[in-house]
Amino acid sequence: MTSIVARELVRYKLDIDALVETQFSEKGQLEELGAIYTFFCCGWTEAKPSDPGVTFAIWNDIIGRLPCLPQDINNRLISLRLPSSAPTLLQ
Repeated sequence: MTSIVARELVRYKLDIDALVETQFSEKGQLEELGAIYTFFCCGWTEAKPSDPGVTFAIWNDIIGRLPCLPQDINNRLISLRLPSSAPTLLQ
């Protein structure tokens, strides 16, 4: 599933993308072997596994330059802090 999304992100030349109404079977950090994006998901719970959530897809080359990784606040909200040098972060 993530490989299909990653292919579209590459096609549109996106470094960071927020995805809504996602339905991953797990929450947290997801990365497929050899992938160029890492997905940070929240929303899935054992009580309601069919509830949609939200996800950040972040290009692996910039993850190490972020001040912190995305943090889930609740099952419908996830935060991502970008440094004030965000325009140069992606160059």
